[in-house]
Amino acid sequence: MGDLGLDGLISYLKLQFGNNSDLDSGTNYYGIWVNLAYKRLTTKNRFWGLKQDFYFPELETFDATQSTTAGTAYVNVPSSALIVRGVWNSTSDMVLDQIIWREYIDHTGRATTAARNKPTEWTRQGGYLYLYPTPDDTYALTIYYRKRVTSLTGTGVTLLGAEWDEPILMLARIIGLQWMNEHEKAAQLKKDWTEMVGELIGIYSEESRASKSDIMYSEF
Repeated sequence: MGDLGLDGLISYLKLQFGNNSDLDSGTNYYGIWVNLAYKRLTTKNRFWGLKQDFYFPELETFDATQSTTAGTAYVNVPSSALIVRGVWNSTSDMVLDQIIWREYIDHTGRATTAARNKPTEWTRQGGYLYLYPTPDDTYALTIYYRKRVTSLTGTGVTLLGAEWDEPILMLARIIGLQWMNEHEKAAQLKKDWTEMVGELIGIYSEESRASKSDIMYSEF
């Protein structure tokens, strides 16, 4: 979890804007920019020429509270889900295959009792996960997904590690400069931000490297 809550991030951001009190008189633009930075960082795959995708283990979670209803073709997508990663039928201990919406609607006979069976496929449409075949019974499901972050308030900290406080702060500054039409300053900061984050996101590849046979471990 982040070290700096919204109030702390705002204090640092305000300092970087020369303690300009006009930007938090009435409408608190500092808070708006911090939350925009936080949400952009956690919903985009790539920024400004970075060649690596963003991956935040802290945002990967699951919902094991849902189950199917016989004759009902769908279950709800968890309200905090940004991206659904997969679906596991824990009752039958089987992973469902993801299909595209077009493939789902091409399946015929979904509404008939005879066509109901244990679901083997899923697709997302709006706030629902549609299952095929339409369930014939109750099956407990575990839905794996990437969480959508909510706006920070007060002393609330981000869901990310504390190492991301500085990039969020700098990104908020870039957004603020763009809003104020200070595009040259924003462009220079983008270069600094990209360099900082490019070095930071590389650490997430270390876990996958640890599973490869080319990593040598010393025995003591």
